[in-house]
Amino acid sequence: MRIGVGFGFGMGIPLPDDIPYVAGMCPVKVLEFIKRGYQFVVETGLWKRVRDGAAAAAALITGRQSNNTTSPAATDTATTKVASNFDGNAVPPSRLRGVNTVVSNRGTRIDITPSANNSTTAASPIRGAANSSVDLVDHAGNVRIRRWFGPNGEHVRDVHFTHHGNPGRHPEWPHVGELYTSR
Repeated sequence: MRIGVGFGFGMGIPLPDDIPYVAGMCPVKVLEFIKRGYQFVVETGLWKRVRDGAAAAAALITGRQSNNTTSPAATDTATTKVASNFDGNAVPPSRLRGVNTVVSNRGTRIDITPSANNSTTAASPIRGAANSSVDLVDHAGNVRIRRWFGPNGEHVRDVHFTHHGNPGRHPEWPHVGELYTSR
């Protein structure tokens, strides 16, 4: 299996090796893809990611709360604490305490509401407790990434607070990170 990139919302989806692609993203054998589509979409969980991504995007655009438990959207500005003016480096945990939304250096509003079951680690887990989140910290204890896990404990979302030491390649910070699956 190869990892397909470009399906939107930063999703890396494993794609069968026997499907040819144009520009690394689009199936050429559309009919074959459609015939196998249902099985592919169910096995990879793509339908959940599209649903969750669309719900989060709609909530951010409309300002209405999403019912999505894996990547909740902060909506009510009266009760939402917002943080901005990040410098592209890891963030002290105290700066994120009680914050539901961050504003990137390019003005993008990103929901960072931790789950009720949030923890901290220096490791980089790809699985976690169901419906949980974890703050990935650097050697100084500053938050590099906040990661969310879905109902089955799979990694469903990341928000990266840094430009990874390369602002040319990562010109926006914080930013929603790419998801990579291992199938």
